[in-house]
Amino acid sequence: NFPLELLEINRSGISYTIDTISQLKIQHPDWELYLILGADAFLMIDTWKNYAEIFKCCHLLVSTRPGINLEVPDKLCQTLALNKDQREINSPSQWITLNPAIGKSIRLFQIPPQDISSKIIRGKVQTGKEIKNLLPPAVDHYIMKNRLYRTESPPIEI
Repeated sequence: NFPLELLEINRSGISYTIDTISQLKIQHPDWELYLILGADAFLMIDTWKNYAEIFKCCHLLVSTRPGINLEVPDKLCQTLALNKDQREINSPSQWITLNPAIGKSIRLFQIPPQDISSKIIRGKVQTGKEIKNLLPPAVDHYIMKNRLYRTESPPIEI
């Protein structure tokens, strides 16, 4: 169960992750915050605004695919003072505990592969089941808008 937080919607202008996390820490000082990222975003985190501050404010949960080893980039290793043993994250339940002064950690977790086929997608659409997480949003929208794979005929536009 997750509450809906409208901080970024209500903020005018550009919204940076560090600004949102900092505001959440002010509003909820007793919360233990976790930032969930895909491995691709994690590997680019050193390009984010005040990225080193993120590691002081919250734990990171980094998702990857099965069989993928994640190596922490050099710049990030230096910023976080990680040793050689902490550089490569290759266990689906491995925690990297950051400097005790920071008190936060990074954990890798794997997202299991999904068994997706066009036959399964067509079957889900025909039975009215959700498909939006199985396809890119534009494809899902096109299928729904044009009522593809339904047993009834699509509406005729005049």
